[in-house]
Amino acid sequence: MRNITLLFLTGVIAASWWYAYFFYHEHEADIAIAVAEVLHDLALPFYITEMSLRTPVTELPLPVYGVSLSDVEDSWGVARSEGRSHEGVDIFASQGTPVFSATDGYVVITDFGYRGGRNVIVLGPGRVHYYYAHFIRIADGITEGTKVTQDTVLGYVGATGNAVGTPPHLHFGVYPKTWEPVNPYGMLTDR
Repeated sequence: MRNITLLFLTGVIAASWWYAYFFYHEHEADIAIAVAEVLHDLALPFYITEMSLRTPVTELPLPVYGVSLSDVEDSWGVARSEGRSHEGVDIFASQGTPVFSATDGYVVITDFGYRGGRNVIVLGPGRVHYYYAHFIRIADGITEGTKVTQDTVLGYVGATGNAVGTPPHLHFGVYPKTWEPVNPYGMLTDR
């Protein structure tokens, strides 16, 4: 009886090893991606903390490709529907024009909302949030947790959300850690 039990356990161990070996090799890429995603998720709070400890930037290159500061009007505070006032700057450009991140940072939200349509929020230095709204399309690879630089395309100019029916533009907002918006117009510089 002892030999049969030993033989049975040896068979179970051998079969388990054989299965694990072939499963791993057949799904090696899937396993590597899953491990990378788990490690990324574990590291993200540390990256965000590191970004929060940096000094906030005071100059922001225009995020819309090919647009000059002389082409942008300060639309901060202009009256909007529902008794609101405009909490950002609208940067007009042809539909589909690339929009870059104005700062280094991490994408914390990609969303489709009633007002902002397709939008992205980037956490930048000093725990300042940068809001990019009305995209016709968010760029491939831009998801929550994506590390970005000033060379990263976030999306493409559009007129989604409450901008439907208006000329294509990027709504660009800046929200310091207090979440009280500030006028980004005075910080913008030519790219």
